[in-house]
Amino acid sequence: MNFSSNNKSSSFSNTSKSLPNLPASTLIPWAAVYFTQCFAGAACNLLLIFLIFTSGKLRAGCSLLIGHCLIPQFILCSVGLPLNGVLLYGHQVHRWQLNTHVSCNVTLWIAMTCRYANNCIEAYIGANRVVALFKPHQYRAFARTRVEHGTVTILWIISMFLAGLGCFDLGIRYFVLPLGSCGLDQKDMVGAVTFALGYYVPLVFAAVGYCLIYIKMAVNRRNRTKTFPVVHVSQFRDSDTAGTVLHNGRNTAEKRRVSKLKMVFVAFFWNVLCYLIWPVVVMFAPHLLQIPLASLVFGNITPLGYTITPILFLGMSGDYQKEWRRLFHAAQYKLLFKKL
Repeated sequence: MNFSSNNKSSSFSNTSKSLPNLPASTLIPWAAVYFTQCFAGAACNLLLIFLIFTSGKLRAGCSLLIGHCLIPQFILCSVGLPLNGVLLYGHQVHRWQLNTHVSCNVTLWIAMTCRYANNCIEAYIGANRVVALFKPHQYRAFARTRVEHGTVTILWIISMFLAGLGCFDLGIRYFVLPLGSCGLDQKDMVGAVTFALGYYVPLVFAAVGYCLIYIKMAVNRRNRTKTFPVVHVSQFRDSDTAGTVLHNGRNTAEKRRVSKLKMVFVAFFWNVLCYLIWPVVVMFAPHLLQIPLASLVFGNITPLGYTITPILFLGMSGDYQKEWRRLFHAAQYKLLFKKL
């Protein structure tokens, strides 16, 4: 799905005459890469969702929110993005003539709901990390499972409402692009505000939260260095005493908190990078979108982002790796017992 920055652009006709033909040498490789990315993204997200929600250790706090954040990405990779690709391929190959209000409204309502929900949950994860660092004594109350489930449900409802405005042409219009896929356009100020509330405001909110966290961590590290200067081990006869001084303030809980913070920050940065490429191109280099191949390439960046995100979580978290090994060994044992 694509974005248009021209508020006065006219709708594209659904007739086959308005849809340019793409050569098979371009369309088939694009379709293979696009749908492979969607399948891989759905599989990776589903695997990590299963690990989180079947583990009593991970089904709480920030890990629970990460699981909720992966759900809209899974829906996008399994439903929203493939539907958009099927529409494009069907228009190009079979010259489909579908009603815009039936095809693009449904496709983009699903896709934009998931995008808005993903962005809002990203902001919620940032708020979760801020409270964990600045108000650690109040974190248990803030990160209660019921509170997190309730907040995520409210964010989903808000996202469905904002995405549904485009189905009724209220500020945002869903339409068919020349290649056959679906796009959206901001009609007026209402559309700009709606898109900003679901897209840019949550990302900016999360980014500000991460900046505050890293400033706080830098100050704490500097104060800890002044209070507990580094002492060489050779100055102590008792190795246990030396170890206590050298590891003062670096307990296991703090290390896990910092590791989890780095993980969610890297995933957030990667998602923002993939999300913003298309709007930036639309705003500053719209002439590139007149090239069909360039338009297809930029469209493939989104499913790539959703595919890499769960891999980042799995690769940077020791807890997720332990749960993966547990699941893998359990599957091996089941296969072994079946053979016996």
